[in-house]
Amino acid sequence: MVSVIASSVRKGNVLEKDGKLYLVLTAENIHPGKGTPVTHLEMRRISDGVKTVERLRTTDSVEKAFVEHKTFNYLYQDGEQYVFMQPETFDQVHVPGDVVGDAAPYLTENMEVQLQLFEGNPISIEIPQRAIFEVMETEPVMKGQTASGSFKPALLSNGVRTMVPTHITVGTRVVVMTQDGSYVERAKEGGAARSFRSRLCPEIDLDQHAFRIGHEKLLQPAARHDALAKFHIRRGQLRPHRVKILAMEGDMVESTRSC
Repeated sequence: MVSVIASSVRKGNVLEKDGKLYLVLTAENIHPGKGTPVTHLEMRRISDGVKTVERLRTTDSVEKAFVEHKTFNYLYQDGEQYVFMQPETFDQVHVPGDVVGDAAPYLTENMEVQLQLFEGNPISIEIPQRAIFEVMETEPVMKGQTASGSFKPALLSNGVRTMVPTHITVGTRVVVMTQDGSYVERAKEGGAARSFRSRLCPEIDLDQHAFRIGHEKLLQPAARHDALAKFHIRRGQLRPHRVKILAMEGDMVESTRSC
């Protein structure tokens, strides 16, 4: 812990109060024309998720906890938790749904996010400001409608409803803001990254969890050989790095190849 003045507190900081830890959701310094400047804090208690509001003088001292900021890739949802993997170490972390919060509908496979961790436990998440989704339902384009000025409701592939320009049709991929789901623009063709499963070498048949603990996965025996594949991830790309072939006779042949 380190003591700081209230006016220096920012969103995402973790503060200690009465022996409990609080995540700062919003922080605003208010300087009235008359009177004492104050810092308005909205916080969430990490232990139980209860939200509180604090109003402090800007010069008041508060205890700030040290937190880690790490990059993770989103893998999949497991019940009420969301599983992420750190690309450098392959370590996986389960993040509770109440920590993910409103960001949940916008998580897409292999999306790069920033996690805040306190003593190894995730306490907050930051996702990209924009994401791409397909329009699943919307009103048909009417003759005479133009692209400017008017909007219509639409249902996106992540289940979020938003407003899109009248020229947008079902099947169109659009860019939306992840903060509120608002429409930004039509997605450019080929602009979205393919999932890492589509980047795998076609000769190697893996399930989506093949990169689990130890970075190794024993594949199904093919004919008289067992294949042991090692993987590495760089910038969200999962690719076979080296394949060792163990023959039944006990001889080992090592084959190095890249995709």
